[in-house]
Amino acid sequence: MKRLRSLWLLLALWPSLAAGQTPVNLSIGALRTEAERAAVRFVVDVASAISGADVQLNAKNGLLYLSPDIRIESGEDDAFNSIVAKVVGSVLFFQTVDVGGIPTPDTRFFHALPVSAGIEADRGFENIAFLGEFGYVPWFQGAVPRALKTSRVGVFVQGGYKAAVDPLAEAEEMGPSGARDESAEAPNSGLFRFKASAKFAPEVTLSASRGIGLGVVGSGDLWWDVVNSEIYHRLEATFRIRVATDRYVDFSYQNGSGAPNFNEGDQFSANLTVTF
Repeated sequence: MKRLRSLWLLLALWPSLAAGQTPVNLSIGALRTEAERAAVRFVVDVASAISGADVQLNAKNGLLYLSPDIRIESGEDDAFNSIVAKVVGSVLFFQTVDVGGIPTPDTRFFHALPVSAGIEADRGFENIAFLGEFGYVPWFQGAVPRALKTSRVGVFVQGGYKAAVDPLAEAEEMGPSGARDESAEAPNSGLFRFKASAKFAPEVTLSASRGIGLGVVGSGDLWWDVVNSEIYHRLEATFRIRVATDRYVDFSYQNGSGAPNFNEGDQFSANLTVTF
């Protein structure tokens, strides 16, 4: 039953997510796990780009916007799993240029300072981390060559508290890359981390009329658990075939699960991804 909780959360959130303008990526596919087991995997990713604000307040040399950032990753057997849900408030600072006598934001470069609050949980909701986060993300897509416009980097500071919701629950019988919490962060204790993230996702269109194209997506995250002097990581590489507008076939390799379980190991998957 615990394996279904993340799916119930998805079903509960889906009406409100589908009604908004925030892009929603839904990915379902087959998975080969670290324990050499075949499994079903699904990922839901909800995040707004800087240009896709949900709530926005403007100022002379900057703006503030609020947006959701939700990622649900789960599956059968010992598949990597996580639930990360937070609200992000980003402050953008930029220079202005004169366009026809009107001060206009210089879109070549922004300074983005995201501040967020939310939770991290495993699919069984046995441990929930309540986290606040502050970071810096430069928006440089307007000042680099076309090949680098899909690049994103950022650094963050995270702090909060990890609560054991079900401390008497027995650990699931999973492989080394399974649902168990393999981090050094103890339940019912404080959390303090530094995090660095990077992503690169170039794509080539083969047929604009049919929406067909090829692409790669490479992303990486690195955490420094200051409290326990531990380093965690998550690396993912995807070869992407765009079969139609907003529809993809993805072949992915993932090393390390990332927050909140920080499992080690590898996963290989083939997925159908749809953007709403």
